[in-house]
Amino acid sequence: MQNPEAILQEIGLKTGQTLVDVGCGEGFFALPAARLTGPEGKVYGVDLDSSAIKELKTKASKEDLSNLELKAGPAEGRDPVSGLRRYRIHGNCTARLPKPGPSIGERPKDGQTGRQVG
Repeated sequence: MQNPEAILQEIGLKTGQTLVDVGCGEGFFALPAARLTGPEGKVYGVDLDSSAIKELKTKASKEDLSNLELKAGPAEGRDPVSGLRRYRIHGNCTARLPKPGPSIGERPKDGQTGRQVG
């Protein structure tokens, strides 16, 4: 089983930073990212499954995580943070997109390690 917090720490996610989680589901990456970035940071999540977003909102509320902004619907045409290139998680969402390439574009690289993110 993967450890999402360890993965996020490995790519260098820290307090005060921003992460976009496309295909966030019930929060496998979004919840630990919200904890890591803290109240000074921001985590944006989008998923096609509105029930998953509802569950994630419930989990975030129980943990008093107010730095999550969540939307149900397609990822196409959404860029919650214009110009964000540092941290963007794409999980396994591309299988459900009609044209994954134009929808999410090239996966950005982590600015510190040069590793592909997502």
